[in-house]
Amino acid sequence: MKAIRRLASISIAITALTFGVAGPAAAVSISLGSSFTWDFPAPGANPHLGADATIMLFSLTSTTAVLDITVHNTSSGDTGFTDRLTALGFRVTPTPTANPTLSVTFVSGTDAFTKADTPDAIPSFSGLENVCAFVGNNCSAGNAGLTAGLSDEFRITLAGAFSGLSALDISGIGVKFTDCTGCSFEIAGVPRTSVPEPSTLLLLGTAVVGIVITARRLRKR
Repeated sequence: MKAIRRLASISIAITALTFGVAGPAAAVSISLGSSFTWDFPAPGANPHLGADATIMLFSLTSTTAVLDITVHNTSSGDTGFTDRLTALGFRVTPTPTANPTLSVTFVSGTDAFTKADTPDAIPSFSGLENVCAFVGNNCSAGNAGLTAGLSDEFRITLAGAFSGLSALDISGIGVKFTDCTGCSFEIAGVPRTSVPEPSTLLLLGTAVVGIVITARRLRKR
């Protein structure tokens, strides 16, 4: 029985490793044409708030990188408030060239995020972020925003030393909310749980089958 319990523990560990998610501070490597999504959970002081953001590496050359960013304000809405999402900040590695007026191009949805700069950060994430896209006058505050239920897709063009790279690292992502109960809130992103690739699922399935066969042999003994 002890051996069977050990095998069961191994199975659970394999599953945990397969479906586990990196912590919020972990960098995510995004290759050309691929994307990644983060969720911004509601803070305890305001369960109405929520958002998600997807970043895709749209193009990459030796000197420029274009990020395609989609932001959804999934807030349910407070009575008397608009739950404005006013800024999205994150860190890009390698560090992009400093530019107070990055090129921002509207793609679809609501044309809310029209400005971006580097280096900059949402105040709570100072030192963690070096790029910020915002709706109002700056990354720290604004009297406008992407309101509850709306989404915006836009592209930011970064300059930098990207020669020889096929991917960029994104980390330290966060958003800022204003005009809500208890506002303002600055919320760190949590990597969305990813679905394992077919090869990973095959490996997991093979391991589980092996464990079952071994357990049966042990029972017979």
